[in-house]
Amino acid sequence: MRRRLDAGGFPYPLTHDKAAGGPSDNLLHNLLRGLVESTTLVPPDLDLLEDDLESLPGEEGPAG
Repeated sequence: MRRRLDAGGFPYPLTHDKAAGGPSDNLLHNLLRGLVESTTLVPPDLDLLEDDLESLPGEEGPAG
């Protein structure tokens, strides 16, 4: 998927950093930023992601 997005002109680097021998440290950040800026991923989608993170085993949700 990273190669396909990169080849399609995705505005942020998603491919491996050959000099570092692995993916960019900002890979997830770049992916989310590009998806939000292109409105492929919208705020209600981000809320769903947050809800999923809160329900992970061993993770506590926000206080309140």
